[in-house]
Amino acid sequence: MKNHIPVLVVGELSWKSSGIFNPNAFPSALRSTAMNCGDQFALIENSLNNTKTLIEKQKIEFLKILSKDPSFKGFTPDPQKPAIAFYHNLAFLTHFISFFVYFKAFLDQYARFVSRLIDSRSSIFGFNKQNIDGRKISGGRLINWLRSSTPSDCANCSKLADIFIRHVLEWIDEIIQLRDSLVHSPYFLAEYNISILINSSTSMLSLDNLSPPKIPGTNIEILLYMEQALKRLYTLVYETLPLLPNVDFSMLPNLEHR
Repeated sequence: MKNHIPVLVVGELSWKSSGIFNPNAFPSALRSTAMNCGDQFALIENSLNNTKTLIEKQKIEFLKILSKDPSFKGFTPDPQKPAIAFYHNLAFLTHFISFFVYFKAFLDQYARFVSRLIDSRSSIFGFNKQNIDGRKISGGRLINWLRSSTPSDCANCSKLADIFIRHVLEWIDEIIQLRDSLVHSPYFLAEYNISILINSSTSMLSLDNLSPPKIPGTNIEILLYMEQALKRLYTLVYETLPLLPNVDFSMLPNLEHR
């Protein structure tokens, strides 16, 4: 390939993220890391879209089972003690879990990216936990590095540290805890179900009667939670990337038209 000029054609899934992490805007040593950040971002968004699609599909499947399956024919619960049916189907969970796995992978890549734009010799390798003001938090190692180990000419390092601390405490720590529970405690997966209160004949049920899956222990629908998390991630990038050195911002139009 030494005698060829590489031309990268970006698919629709990566249009937005590649506009934020265009490799040509960064030093040559970091272009592959920039590409990885953009790819992880696109995979997060794709996981959200696939989760949406599959939940809607599974709502229809669930209703069809309740209304058509012979097992439920003529089933009418006691009005004094209605039944709740849960649809346990792992199809959407595959993409739901991927969303959080890619989320953590992006944060690891972005921590490495941020630190090496500031100092190419940085040893920061991920969004690792470390104590900050007496509390162990996600991204703590990067934050401590921004506070005390960066080159003296890093004009925005203190501001960057403050931004990361705010985001970690407001929402990132919670996201990573949820990711850890999904990956390391899979018995919680049974709690992510579409459900429906059955207080009349199943033949009279409609899609409006279905309750979407929620984050366990809350009344928050998982799709709303995922959408809010992605929105906050965009905000984190939009607040921090413009403060970094060694970036050709003329190559990043998405930062200006967000």
